[in-house]
Amino acid sequence: MRCPDLFFRRIVALFALGAGLAPGRIGGDGEEVRIGPDPNVEARRLRAYYFIVGDFGGYGGSREADKELDVSLPTYVGDRRARSVKAVVYAEGCEIRTFVLDPLPPGPSRLLFECRKLDTVWLRGIVVGHARPSELRIHLHYVGSWNGRFLGFGDGPSLTIHIADAVPHPDGRFAVEVPDFAKDTITKSHREEAYWRITASGTGPNESYCLKPDRPASTLPCTLAFEPEYSGELQFTVDRF
Repeated sequence: MRCPDLFFRRIVALFALGAGLAPGRIGGDGEEVRIGPDPNVEARRLRAYYFIVGDFGGYGGSREADKELDVSLPTYVGDRRARSVKAVVYAEGCEIRTFVLDPLPPGPSRLLFECRKLDTVWLRGIVVGHARPSELRIHLHYVGSWNGRFLGFGDGPSLTIHIADAVPHPDGRFAVEVPDFAKDTITKSHREEAYWRITASGTGPNESYCLKPDRPASTLPCTLAFEPEYSGELQFTVDRF
């Protein structure tokens, strides 16, 4: 289950369509903002979550790196050029980075994504409350509600990045190696606004579950705090959405 673009599709509807603009008329006219990986580190596929502002209002979305390993962000909506571009960028094995061009300079721009290496931790757990846990597929997402203030659209659904999947054994046990977001610089500065969201899908149509840990990050469902180490085995109770 991958849903990194879920929030931004709602932003498109609210801002672009609200301004009478078709989402298909988004581009750069040769003046795109390109974000590329540091050539001194192993190439990693970048994912960018962006928001542009101009006379058209605001427009947001997400894009992945092209075959040149760069992420290309639009600077035009229709024939109107953006005044500012903001982006949250993630690549596997690296810390989350943010970029701001405000004001947006004339012409094309290229920014460098410098990979700050991020260690990994093991998350071990046992799924209870399901008759056949090995038929489930567990999904782990990074969720950050801090993105609204940074990108500039205020309150709204949170940044959601798919990180990893895992399949439990017949006894419900699973282990998955995940990034140590407890050491991520941006995440540490927004500790109360970032957490794991852990869900599962089954073999049937629309078979989706919330996995409730015995150490929830907050009152929000399906959440687990980022920790530098998860000692022992966590228990996750299956709850149907």
